[in-house]
Amino acid sequence: MKFVTVAVFMSLFWILFDQLNKLRTANKGCCRNNSCGKNQWDSVLWSISLALAIILTLMMVYKIYQMLMSNSTTAKMFRRSPVRSVAAEAREMVFG
Repeated sequence: MKFVTVAVFMSLFWILFDQLNKLRTANKGCCRNNSCGKNQWDSVLWSISLALAIILTLMMVYKIYQMLMSNSTTAKMFRRSPVRSVAAEAREMVFG
């Protein structure tokens, strides 16, 4: 999986987890009776988003580790300029 794709999905799942976590711990406003985020669907979605966010984070860390330890041309470019390397990958992903 491409670095940029993993980073985007990882960010989305962390944002989803954050929002579900806020809902789960809300106790003011619409959640005065402390029932927000307590049903089974919310718990399942909370668990799945947390698990996927952690897995994608580990995938991204492993990809960075591979890039730092590899001797390929792409890895050398990544070590010289990580931001430029990721931007080039994103440009290739968008424009082919």
